Amino acid sequence: MAKKVFLGVGHGGNDPGAVKYIKEADVNLNMALACRDYLQANGVTVKMSRTVDENDPLTEEIRECNAFNPDLAVDIHNNAGGGDGFEVYHYHKGGTSKTLAQNIEAEVKAIGQNSRGLKTRLNSSGSDYYGFIRCIKAPSIICEGVFVDNAADAAQADTLAEQRAFGIAYAKGILKTLGIADNGGNNGNTDNGNADGGAISKNDTVTFTGGPVYKSSTTAKAAKTVNKTSTCKVTAINTKGTHPYHCISQDGKGVYGWVDKASIRK
Repeated sequence: MAKKVFLGVGHGGNDPGAVKYIKEADVNLNMALACRDYLQANGVTVKMSRTVDENDPLTEEIRECNAFNPDLAVDIHNNAGGGDGFEVYHYHKGGTSKTLAQNIEAEVKAIGQNSRGLKTRLNSSGSDYYGFIRCIKAPSIICEGVFVDNAADAAQADTLAEQRAFGIAYAKGILKTLGIADNGGNNGNTDNGNADGGAISKNDTVTFTGGPVYKSSTTAKAAKTVNKTSTCKVTAINTKGTHPYHCISQDGKGVYGWVDKASIRK
């Protein structure tokens, strides 16, 4: 049976969250979508508290999560208060919640973000302060990616590509905790299905959602990063490549090269 993960997406709708150099509600969603796509490509069943900019009260998140009965739950936020770096809150008695926090922290540090560490917070009765951790039945954590009111720290997540990198880092930590081998976001299907479930073929017109563009399908380092959404044509596919789709921009926004699977939508 497939493992299940619930992703809480902080704020939204009438509640923008923290706002200064970036808008927390929007960044939370972009990180969560990338996390979802990567998990789904690795065979995980995912439910998100929201997939668009809409009101998303914590009480509803908790209700949805417990009804879904996931193996793990991750609430995706960004921070405020002038600090610097990633931090993650876990269940105060440790267990799988702490292991999940440790695994995600390691992946976040691997993409270049520094960490303020693993944290717990208790209320006056000695229980976990945060409802997402206290009230959810599954092992759960709260991720705080960057401080939106610190210009240097916010710059770690002020492009779609960077936000996606955080989401993928979260997904990698989740996969490790679940004991699922990471296939790099390639589900191994011969139909080249993307994360939304649609097959992508040569000569298809797709939407490039932004991200790194590479010189070849196996190049480790990106030649450039495109931050705008673009309509593209798929001119070649290399399913064995790290970046399997070669795209040519059709609207002049500069996408011309090999891209990651999670960067395009049919």
